[in-house]
Amino acid sequence: LLGRMLVEMSARYWVLKVFFPICAVTILTVFAGWMGSLFVVELPFVRLCTTVVVCECVFLPLCWKFLLSDSEREAMLAKIKNVLNGKRKGYRR
Repeated sequence: LLGRMLVEMSARYWVLKVFFPICAVTILTVFAGWMGSLFVVELPFVRLCTTVVVCECVFLPLCWKFLLSDSEREAMLAKIKNVLNGKRKGYRR
């Protein structure tokens, strides 16, 4: 009842559309990082760098696909294009 009043969605909808996707992305990212660190055993720093790169390479596409809605993806693409074109608010060359 409190959740419905605060965020205007039912608990079931929140669990299915928010909680499960976040848990799935987190579990897959942690698993990929763990698997990546298993294959690099030489130096701790190299293992750390490998784990970070593998986690980011898994995390970003999963978040893009499963956690962002179509409108959020479009807004992100528009902001990225503006930054790449130098049209950021308050940005001067």
